[in-house]
Amino acid sequence: KRIERMTSQLLDRFDRSNGNDTPASSSLAGELQGICDVILDGESIQLDGIENTKLKASLSQLFQLVGLELVEIEDEDEEDEDKSAPNPDDTEETVMGYALPDHCIRDAIASKLKEVLRV
Repeated sequence: KRIERMTSQLLDRFDRSNGNDTPASSSLAGELQGICDVILDGESIQLDGIENTKLKASLSQLFQLVGLELVEIEDEDEEDEDKSAPNPDDTEETVMGYALPDHCIRDAIASKLKEVLRV
């Protein structure tokens, strides 16, 4: 119930399409559904691209409540580079994101993510 309540509050507070003529696919509810689908497919997501810091913090709280892990996201471009030759100009920060944990509670967390989708 706590997850559903937090999801409802998040959507009520930040979903700009409520009462507007914008299509549902561009609403926060639609975006949140897409994010949950990606996570349930085993991918990780990052919130760095969200400009609204309050929305970013609320999503982070929701994902922590659900039980997602904060993990380091590897840059696909870096995987192609030669690991033996470190680049001195490489000053990129570690990119963090949320993903399903790799252990036995994965199914329980997936179930909690589905609670988010019910709202």
